[in-house]
Amino acid sequence: MNPPESGTLLKKILHFVLYRERSSKEVGEKLKTLGVYPAQREEWIAWLITERYLNEERFARAYAGGKFRILHWGKIKIIRGLQDHNVSARNISLALASEIPEEEYMKTMENLAEKYLKKLGERGIMANDKTVKYLFQKGFELQLAAICVKSLFQSEI
Repeated sequence: MNPPESGTLLKKILHFVLYRERSSKEVGEKLKTLGVYPAQREEWIAWLITERYLNEERFARAYAGGKFRILHWGKIKIIRGLQDHNVSARNISLALASEIPEEEYMKTMENLAEKYLKKLGERGIMANDKTVKYLFQKGFELQLAAICVKSLFQSEI
């Protein structure tokens, strides 16, 4: 399959997808901003997938790993982000399983809770509730966050 005609556009799109992993949705939006018609956008995306410049599984893994390790997002927030990029449920599951080890996930949540409790400078039920809410906003599961904060509270007693 040959690339769609257009030298300058080809350079721009290749630079865009080679800079970092991209989703098909991101590439489609970029092509739209460059003035490419919908039928041509699909042709470009198909060519990029065929030539392995775009790969949904690779994108999902990079996204999940980066958001977890750099921004310390929980699985719920990562899943929502991947769904916003139209990533399949299969690739979301693969990315979470391969990029977020369970032990590291729990340790990250615990570290975030400890830092947040120190920042609050208070202890007690209100501080614990605020910490659980903070972890939930970061995308961690509500039940896991509650268990984590409860265990931190009990370890201080």
